[in-house]
Amino acid sequence: MRREFLKELDSLQSKFVQLAGAFPADKYAWRPVAGVRSVGEVFMHVASEYDFYRSEEHTSELQSLR
Repeated sequence: MRREFLKELDSLQSKFVQLAGAFPADKYAWRPVAGVRSVGEVFMHVASEYDFYRSEEHTSELQSLR
């Protein structure tokens, strides 16, 4: 279960990195409406979540789920 979760997480992260690279840097501040995250903030949020779930502390928690 842990290995499958991390494999899927890595796959999703790779797709987000590709999307971030394809998105024009001058558009990162764009927000679809006031009061929601900008494109850049969404990418930062996804990156921080990836780092959290890939951290040693969290992966050891996932190990206990096996």
